[in-house]
Amino acid sequence: MTLKTIDGQIRVYSGRSRSGKTAKCKIDLDAQNFETVFVFDIEAQWCEIKGYKKITSLTEFKKICKSGKKGKYALVVNGDMRKKHEEFCLCVFHYADYFGRCAIVSEELASYSSAGKASDAWGDVSRRVLKRGAWVFAISQRWAEADKTVLNNAGFLYIFQPATMLDAKYLAEKVNLKADEVFNLDYDGYEYFECNFAKRTAVRKNLPFQRKKGD
Repeated sequence: MTLKTIDGQIRVYSGRSRSGKTAKCKIDLDAQNFETVFVFDIEAQWCEIKGYKKITSLTEFKKICKSGKKGKYALVVNGDMRKKHEEFCLCVFHYADYFGRCAIVSEELASYSSAGKASDAWGDVSRRVLKRGAWVFAISQRWAEADKTVLNNAGFLYIFQPATMLDAKYLAEKVNLKADEVFNLDYDGYEYFECNFAKRTAVRKNLPFQRKKGD
């Protein structure tokens, strides 16, 4: 007897501010036709996207996750972001455990994570939800400052132009690229490397649009 599961994926997005990380994440989400999406929306930008419901209360968010109600939800909260993200993770793990397929998005992870092992609830999301059919999308400007658990479990890494050569070197070492290749990615052209960890490949690509003047 063999155990069969419809596994999810972890996808990680890196790059300086406005380099294209969130846009690429949104494209990838739409391609998978998720009926249920949960976003820890620290910048309050997903809540402005058509089809996403803005949630400002963790109490309300917990009720949604416990109910199994499908939909696209952007949690926008203030206060201790590390604590709030842990509560977010407890809620979405419950949803994945009981109701299965969903997408979980953590924006600007370095703002409430730290280098090293992931915190308890976020660690459970990073390690355990894939076999429950959930997908994880983790976004950060600087992965040297974010936890390594989700990166080490990722299937794909998308590298947009980093802010510094130090960041470029850190990312290049993860995927066997040259630091100059990473550092000199075209910012205006939304250029990025798509790195497939299973296949050990890194392919240079561009988002399907150009930056507007003044952006």
